[in-house]
Amino acid sequence: MIEIDAKLIRRHKIIPLSEDAVSVHVGICQEPSVHTLSFLSFLSQRERKQIIPTYMSISLLEDQIQRYLLEGSKQNQPAILSPLQLLMQDIILESYLKKCSDVHFEPQKKCILIRFRCQGQLIHVKQLDVDYLDSMASFLKTNAHLDPTERRIPQDGQLSFYCNRVRIHCRLSCLPSLHGESFVLRLLPESVQKDFTLSQLGISNFPLIRGIFDKSQGLWLVTGLIGSGKTTTYYSILSELCRRNKRVISLENPIEIPNKNFTQIELRQNFNSKEVLRHLLRQSADVIGIGEIRDSSLLNLAVNAAITGHCVLATLHASHLSIASKRLANLGYPQETQGSFLEGILFQRLVPIPCPHCVPNTHCEWCNGTRVLERKAQFEFV
Repeated sequence: MIEIDAKLIRRHKIIPLSEDAVSVHVGICQEPSVHTLSFLSFLSQRERKQIIPTYMSISLLEDQIQRYLLEGSKQNQPAILSPLQLLMQDIILESYLKKCSDVHFEPQKKCILIRFRCQGQLIHVKQLDVDYLDSMASFLKTNAHLDPTERRIPQDGQLSFYCNRVRIHCRLSCLPSLHGESFVLRLLPESVQKDFTLSQLGISNFPLIRGIFDKSQGLWLVTGLIGSGKTTTYYSILSELCRRNKRVISLENPIEIPNKNFTQIELRQNFNSKEVLRHLLRQSADVIGIGEIRDSSLLNLAVNAAITGHCVLATLHASHLSIASKRLANLGYPQETQGSFLEGILFQRLVPIPCPHCVPNTHCEWCNGTRVLERKAQFEFV
């Protein structure tokens, strides 16, 4: 196959597809730039072959480019990597190519279950011998700058894997269990650390979204189930507010995805919510993001910021739109008091899109036999 430098593949958004004695088939976007066409002309002269373009949508093309580069890096792994490192890179690479959000390592009595969370669904991938557990725990903790000898208390850290210049950043959670420590890696590759516009999410014209932009105070919640895309929506709204010349500060524990548009502050354990709020007021913030509300301390901070005249955005786990209000009541704010600070709730879930290519009693290569092509976000608001 023709060799093209990874930088040029990304710059011109082209991908080699196939090659024969007289021609090379490459995938390009539907509206290539003048520089891309010039590069294809140069490529034809260098290889002395005809370049035949295959036009693709930009989303499909970017997906194919990432897959091509990552699979190429897998074939060119250096020999100095240990078997455990190769195993871990294979697992992370497979999860990344399947567009998973989490990788679960769950120790059992005689094995380690490895499961991926893809579009909100947990799927079984493989089993490893339980003898791998100690070395895997040491590898993950050491690379995440955690104490590998501490196995009795939960720990959280961050680490990265590199595949042909693609940095796959992961958040690591360690939790003691009956048969050993359970590990969960949240995948945050740099290629998805970009701004999603509200129009791409399909919510730019929602009355609730317009209310966030028009009103300068109150608490707004983004709710949903695990893996439904709350964080993506949260960052998209904050980025849009920042583009509207608002001073945005986000308080997170931990920082999920670094964002260049606004200020992000990582909250430490045992913080004093009154001290944090006092310093935030001195920062002259128009919009405050709280990240995920897990306990009453974070909710108190969000409510106090909302009633002092700030626009506050936060995420909250809830299985239904009506459950969000009950969760706030469980955290210390009864429903009759919520009207004084709560402005709106956005609920989102992932709904399955049936695969249009499936034929009964045959294996479909598009959906791998699942009969679901993808899952898209569906929104409700109040």
